[in-house]
Amino acid sequence: MFSQTTWTILPSNTTSHLSDITFLSTTHGFIVGENDTILKTTDTRSTWYSVFAASWDYFKSVSFYDDTTGFVISNQNLYTTTDGGNNWSLVYTSETSSLNVVFFVTPNMGFIGTDVSILKTIDGSQNWLSQSVANPINSITFPNPTKGYFVGGIDVSSLLYKTDNQGLT
Repeated sequence: MFSQTTWTILPSNTTSHLSDITFLSTTHGFIVGENDTILKTTDTRSTWYSVFAASWDYFKSVSFYDDTTGFVISNQNLYTTTDGGNNWSLVYTSETSSLNVVFFVTPNMGFIGTDVSILKTIDGSQNWLSQSVANPINSITFPNPTKGYFVGGIDVSSLLYKTDNQGLT
């Protein structure tokens, strides 16, 4: 049972389809979506403003390690910021598979779920190791730096993956 009887609709200041949201604190958050949309708030979700306009990508996932270091992905591209989302740089392009979700455990160790693999970096996105999976990866979380969970699937073949060694196996 919900203690709150209604949800409050907040203005996002965009008409673009929105696909993911993350909050670093009660006041500082990011939303990503189509048409190059990366929105940022610093005032308890009251005002959202655009912080990126360079590619016309459809951003699908956003992950921040801390207040300054963050990552967003589109179908083929990974972008990073080191200044709290004010400036973004393209750091990786996939030539072979669609990128679905990004999650960084530390500023250097991160994961991307694709349609055919789990990608891992230990150097902040400069190099990526790939491990094949049976189904597309749709969500990633790490409650601590060594233990992580990945979920994915299509139709009736949904899968839950678990790692206890930083994604090595």
